[in-house]
Amino acid sequence: MVVIVARHRGRGRLVADAAPRGGARREDRHTMQHADIVSKMTLEEKAAYVSGRGAWHTKAVPRLGVDEVELTDGPHGLRKLAPGAKGGEFTNLVRTTAFPTASLSACSFDPELLREMGGAIADECLEHGVAMVLGPGANLKRSPLCGRNFEYFSEDPLLSARMAASWIRGAEGKGVATSLKHYADDVSEVKAGTECGLSLESYSDIKEGDVLECYVMTEVAKKLQ
Repeated sequence: MVVIVARHRGRGRLVADAAPRGGARREDRHTMQHADIVSKMTLEEKAAYVSGRGAWHTKAVPRLGVDEVELTDGPHGLRKLAPGAKGGEFTNLVRTTAFPTASLSACSFDPELLREMGGAIADECLEHGVAMVLGPGANLKRSPLCGRNFEYFSEDPLLSARMAASWIRGAEGKGVATSLKHYADDVSEVKAGTECGLSLESYSDIKEGDVLECYVMTEVAKKLQ
């Protein structure tokens, strides 16, 4: 499945949607027929679109009316590079709100609060012309050796699913796409964000039963929200 993130010309609003098998979802008369667009893309255009232009932009497909859009990192606020900054210069950023980490916000046990947080982050995305924010982080915490545990909600699949689903609904309800990241099985990491830059070494050793009981449970819980 190819996801189309598009700026609808003339509306001043960023809208994202996916092209599911069997046809495109149409929420209102302005929604693009994404499945039709994808079907008209050449293999080269599809490869170019998903590879992007630089670190934080998609490549436009002018002949089909698909504009270039910007993505930024998350998930605890908008982490957008300042003008002129290079792809990995995360110390040169525009000023945005720093929200509580997922590990802290999950302690509220309040899905509505997470919906509001997602919506507030979406507001800043729209202010800065960002179409998609990379977040939330819904991986389950299974080891203290995981350097990204602060980005994850909980070790409990039901709580993680409810918090993530609400965060996503809050952001996407305002027309900003989300990218559920560190999807599963991110148990431990080394060399992330150190002198090695963005290089990452990850190690996961998970039994099949744990996958079924934990990660599959998370997906079931999301669908029940």
